[in-house]
Parts: sequence; C-alpha cells; structure tokens
Amino acid sequence: MSFIIRAIALLSLVALLVFSSEKEKEGPARVYYEKGLRALEVSDYEDALVYFSRARALSPRSEVGELSYLYYGITYALYSYRLGQKAGIFSALGYLNEYPFHYKPPRFLSLQREFVGDVYLLVGLYEDARSVYSALWEEEKKRRYAVKLGFSSALLGRAEGYELLLSLGEGGELEYLRRLALGVYLVSMGKPEEALRELSIAREKNPLLKYDVYYNVYTALALKKAKKPRRALLYFFRARELDRLRFFEEILNYHELELYLSL
Repeated sequence: MSFIIRAIALLSLVALLVFSSEKEKEGPARVYYEKGLRALEVSDYEDALVYFSRARALSPRSEVGELSYLYYGITYALYSYRLGQKAGIFSALGYLNEYPFHYKPPRFLSLQREFVGDVYLLVGLYEDARSVYSALWEEEKKRRYAVKLGFSSALLGRAEGYELLLSLGEGGELEYLRRLALGVYLVSMGKPEEALRELSIAREKNPLLKYDVYYNVYTALALKKAKKPRRALLYFFRARELDRLRFFEEILNYHELELYLSL
C-alpha cells in the first residue's frame, strides 16, 4: 500500500513540475504570439509564421499555444496565396480542420471556423465561405461575422447581404471590409460613382487594400462604368498582378480588350 501511495505522490510531483514548466514558458510564448499578430497585421507572413511556430513550440497546451496553432494555419494559407500555390492553401485548410483533433476540448472553435471560411474565400469557394459565416452570425451575432457574411454574399450577388451591411451602421470592427462589400454591390447595381466613394473610404480605413485583388478589380469596374478608361486600365493591370490563382483572368481579358478598343 505504501508503494502505491509513493507512486501516486511521485506522479503528482511530475505532473506539477510539467505544469510549472509550461507556465514558465507561457510568458515567452505570448511574446512570440504577439509579435506574430503584429507581423500578420502588416502582411509580413514569413515572420508571422516563424513567431507563431515558436510560440506553439514553447507552450503548446496553453491558450497562447492553441491560438498560435490557428494563426499559423491562416497565415500559411495567406502566404501560399501570395505565392500562387493553391496546394499550399488546401494544406492550410486541412491543417485548420485538424484543430479539434489536436485540442480536446477546443477552446477557440469559432475562430477555427472563421479561419476556414477565410480560406474558402481565398480559393473562390464563396458559397462555402458564406455558409460558415452565416452559421457563426446566427449563433453569436458578432459584427465581424455579419460583415464577412455580407462580403461573401456580395461576391455571390445575393441581395440580402446588402441590407445586412447597411443595417450594421458605420464604424466598428472590419469597417473597411463592410465598405468594400458595399462597393462590390454598388458596382453590380450600376452605381459607379457611389461604388467609387465606398471603395475609396474602404482604402482610407485600410491602406493595405491597394494590394487586394477584389479592391482593384471592383475599382477598375467602377471606373470603367464611370467612363474613366485610362484609370480603369491601371487598376485592371494591378488586379492582374494580384490575381495569384487566375480567378479573374477571363473577366480581366474581356474588360481590358473593351477598353483598348474604346481608346
């Protein structure tokens, strides 16, 4: 009996030491995690991947380690998109989908689902992305989910998203994306001047949109409809450079040819 008691005590001591070691490493892990977030915010994907990897390696079972797992996945998807590597994006999607098997119970399942929706957008699976955002919006009523639902609906040409975006009002989380989505809708509605105003506000709120393919495509389309062909061509050229997976190639070819013939 005394042997069993000593064994239990020894196991408890080992568990305590492991827990203490994990807590000691959580501080440095958080530093790397926050560096990763800052790098991701400015689209420095290479550094972000390094920081999130280090954070998770230091403290894999902590909240910071768990969050780093998810942010590593979405960052890898964005990095692969920048390189035009569709296989890398799908690898990131598989990695994100494995999250519930690595963490039981998962503490950030909503964030994982949101990131899966974001990856669907990257590969042009707009209906799948919309389904993810719609479910999150219905369950949690968070503004960011409504904005992303509105954006994916705009890309699909679904009218209900427009009213949702208007109902959210100005300001708040992801306001730049709300404005971008409204610009997409207004281009489709044949209101180029209003669309250009919304797109301009979107870029003011997020200057990095100048590197976004959707911003450039829909700004070009709005300028073309507003009878500003030379400016439209500049945005079409930029969109072509940013269209890493060639989703817009046929659209760009068609509109560029029309513009060349009109000059």
